Order: sequence, then C-alpha cells, then structure tokens
Amino acid sequence: IISCSLTANLTGIVENNQNLEWFVNNTPTGASANISNPNSINTDITVDEYGIYEIGLNGCGNTTLIDVNFESTAPHIIAPDFQNCILTATLIAYTTDPAGGGPWSGGPGVIFSNPQSNSTEVTVPDFGLYTFSYEACDEISSISIGFECPLIFPNVITPNDDNNNDFFFIQNLNKEIYSQSILTIYNRWGSIVYNQAGYGLNEEWWNGRTTYNNALINDGVYYYVFEVFNNVKQELETHSGELNLFKSNSSSSNTSQ
Repeated sequence: IISCSLTANLTGIVENNQNLEWFVNNTPTGASANISNPNSINTDITVDEYGIYEIGLNGCGNTTLIDVNFESTAPHIIAPDFQNCILTATLIAYTTDPAGGGPWSGGPGVIFSNPQSNSTEVTVPDFGLYTFSYEACDEISSISIGFECPLIFPNVITPNDDNNNDFFFIQNLNKEIYSQSILTIYNRWGSIVYNQAGYGLNEEWWNGRTTYNNALINDGVYYYVFEVFNNVKQELETHSGELNLFKSNSSSSNTSQ
C-alpha cells in the first residue's frame, strides 16, 4: 500500500538481471501509469489516480504479478467540539501527505494564525456553530465547533407587564447550537402549569401564564425542566431548577442560579 502518494519504487529480483521488463497489466478504469525505466531492476512507477494497479515483471522466462495500492488518506483533525465563552480554538490536522497539506478554510470572518500549517489557532467573529476544513492527500476533512457560553436560567421573574423581568428568558440559547427544546413548569404539588415545545428557539418566552387557559399563576416557587438537543455534542441536555415568581415586585431583576 502506497499512502498519500502517486509514485512508488519497484524493485525486482531476477537472476543476472537479464531480459528484465516491468509492465502495467491492469489499472483502475480511466487511469494510466508510467514506469520510468521498465528494464531496470529498480524503477519508479507514477500513476494519475488513486487505486489498485496490477504490475508485472518478466524475467528468465517467468512472469510475476503484484498489486500496488495507491491510497489517499484523509487528514485526521483534532479540535474541541465546544468552546466555552471564548472565540478562539486550536486546530491540529494529522496527515501522511509529504507536502503537509492545507490550507485551512472556515468561512467569512474566520482568521487562522497560520492557514498553511497543520497546527493553527482559529478566531471566529461571533458566537455560533462553525465548520473548519483541511485538505491533504487530495482529501478534505471537516470538523464543527460550537462557540458559545453555557445556558443561563433566571431564578426570579416578575410578570407584571412593566417590561422589567417579565419573562423566563434563557440566555445564550443559540439556534445554531441548540434545537428541539421543551420547557415544562411545575407547581409545588408537581402539577404542570406550562409546557411548550420549541421554547425560546421560537423567540417566545414564558410570562407566568398557564398553557391551558392563559391565566396568570399565583406568586410562589415553581420548578422548571428544560430539555434541549445540543447539535454540536449530538446529545440531549436536561436543565432543571427552582423559579420564584412575584407579580407584585417590579424592581426584581433576573439572577442566575
């Protein structure tokens, strides 16, 4: 197997090296191969496509056939899948490409400290989900990284329509990072007072009213369970906690747990 190269060295063993001749017996469809010195015991073969080539050697009245596999190998990228509240990440691409490969690509506004190097620092313009690619051995590998801060949940809301802390607003709920959300609010007896699929991702936030009759609930302590799918980590996250609701207190502001 010849990895990440379209050239290979051939060495034959023929008594007295007389009447030696290399030849190409079979190639992948549409491909071609060239043997630099077909009558030499040591020679090079160059092909124009990756694949398996059947090479023959005539000598001393005998013919020997061997398969030479020219194989492209995609680079292997090492990088974090999530960056917590920072806009930079380190990317490393491992490849057997003798030329090293590159450059890196990543879309508008993305800056690489050394785009031609297999190890680089990337800086993105804003929080969100980004995909980075690296080319080597005529193959392209990609990796996605989410740049975002963790979700922050309020533990107090005051839904009295004064435009101050009226909603159960979840900070950093980025639609590029998260999908398939469900929010459920329970009262102290375990009964559901509010349930909404697509919560927050649909730009709608809970204002203290029940799902079933849109009635404003009483002051008190409630419990939330927020389920959301993390597209970067490819896993379902579950967040839960207590929520204090006060309709009469307009001066309170959101505080995180």
